[in-house]
Amino acid sequence: MYNCRRMTKEQSTYSDMLMCHVLLIMLAWNVWGDPLCPWGTYGDACDKNCSEHCGRFPGRDIVHCDRTSGSCSEGCIPGWYDATCNKECSKNCINYICNHGDGACTAGCKEGKKGNFCEEEPLNTKAKESTADLSWMSIAIAATVLIIIIIICAVVVCLRQKYRKRQRFMAVNTWNTQDLGGLLNTPVPNEPLHQASAEGDLDGVKRIMSCGLKNVNTRGLCGLTPLMLAAMNGHYDVFECLLREGADMTLTDRAGDHILSMACVGGNIDIVKYVVLKEPFLNINRGRKDGRRALMWAARHGNKTIFDYLLKKGAKCSSEDIEGDNVLHYACYGGHIGIVRDVIANTIIDINSSDMYGRTAMMVAAEHGHIEVFDFLVRKGCDISHIDKEGNNILHVACRGGHVEMVEHVLPQGDFDINCKGQYGRTPLMLAAFYGHIDVYDLLCEKGADVSLVDNKGNNTLHVACMGGHVDMVKYILSHGLVDINSHGQDGRTPLMLATQWEPRAVFDLLVKEGADLSQVDNKRNNVLHLASKIGSMETVQYVLTQNELDINARNRRGETAAMISERAHHMELYNLLVSEGANGVTKSHLQKL
Repeated sequence: MYNCRRMTKEQSTYSDMLMCHVLLIMLAWNVWGDPLCPWGTYGDACDKNCSEHCGRFPGRDIVHCDRTSGSCSEGCIPGWYDATCNKECSKNCINYICNHGDGACTAGCKEGKKGNFCEEEPLNTKAKESTADLSWMSIAIAATVLIIIIIICAVVVCLRQKYRKRQRFMAVNTWNTQDLGGLLNTPVPNEPLHQASAEGDLDGVKRIMSCGLKNVNTRGLCGLTPLMLAAMNGHYDVFECLLREGADMTLTDRAGDHILSMACVGGNIDIVKYVVLKEPFLNINRGRKDGRRALMWAARHGNKTIFDYLLKKGAKCSSEDIEGDNVLHYACYGGHIGIVRDVIANTIIDINSSDMYGRTAMMVAAEHGHIEVFDFLVRKGCDISHIDKEGNNILHVACRGGHVEMVEHVLPQGDFDINCKGQYGRTPLMLAAFYGHIDVYDLLCEKGADVSLVDNKGNNTLHVACMGGHVDMVKYILSHGLVDINSHGQDGRTPLMLATQWEPRAVFDLLVKEGADLSQVDNKRNNVLHLASKIGSMETVQYVLTQNELDINARNRRGETAAMISERAHHMELYNLLVSEGANGVTKSHLQKL
């Protein structure tokens, strides 16, 4: 009996341990998930569509959002707000312009409306309606209470405005090549005064002001004032003229950025000096929400005169932004060797300091092709063997940047395995393929890179090139004939299946032309018709139907047809097309979640 009881406990303990391992594996799977979703989709199964109100990705007519939350990566189009851009600005906002964060009307309210969200009626009207039948004593009491409330509200509003002037900061994308969408590109002005101020047209500004413009601080696109545009473009004469007309230097744009940062971008030292000396409210070390300061903008743009002036006036060189990037990172981003030398020589910044992603200043220089800065950092002792938190080394980031001279320069610098694997198990060759850098891809092949390797999901170079959507890169890989055009990668999908995520269909059409098999299915029994229906690609579905190779009512492993998927994804025009072509009509009660 004793032995039996002992065996039971051991078996119970073994069972408990087995269950814990199973739960841990399930938890890891849910946490890690599939790191890649087609552009325009998100969710654990990439089955949700980014909001149609997300801003378009620069250079592509597509939207992109966070894989987990669906938050729009490029902000919202005008008229919408919230993280997922699914909340509409109040119709009472002037020009339907509101803050992308909380929906507050940033350009003011239409006549007859007031409040942060322009939804309130004038208080005097409500007061009249509510006190019409009160006695004189009630009216006196109500009036007293109302006056007290108005005074409190006025104090709160004033304090709030003062707080916003001090605390609202610009929300810009993280440190990457798309960061140029911040202050680095001048937004398109939408009024004549904004246009003239941005272009430095002093006569035009004077002529417009002489016509009796009531508000010199009128807001343009992104909430920019004429004074901000003049500062961003370095037009001191226009800047001075607008100040004489009453322009307010303490205003911030819709995203919260201030005039000193804009002046550092513009590069006019006279404007910077004027702002620093005349408006002490704009603290020289004032940081934005992302932690970036005026000194960092000067370093990024290589404005050494402004950089030295800000240091002289007390700017802190050791400050970091919210992602851990310091002034040295910013100077290397812009490739400005003079500022890099000054930072190394005159500050206590660690040359091997890394940001929250583990990227050093040397990696920043390598990714952006700044060989002179790279060599200087090597001579000063920067660790060339450093690996960031994503698992990428200096060769990976150089290939991601796409500067072939930089890659060729890096290869002999360290003891690099040309086939080393970084983030997602991808080699430098795969990164070149994903980002469409043909020259880098060709160089790596010449140096012995292995085209047959696959990443952690089973994707080869052709798969990742199709994910990147670069048709010339895909064509180049196919021309060498070293990769099977119908090879199965992540989730068992072929390059053709991965290419369905892109509109227009250049990569898809190329693969079809080169003999890709339309009839292939992935691990979930999805074919190209299912995948195209999921993203609502009308053109791809129409093409597939004309080939008569696939059963329009074919079901995947979940029992869904292309028509079911299109209806679930709310692509009703596509659903109607499929039904008209012979797909079985379904009701929502028959749909299953993917």
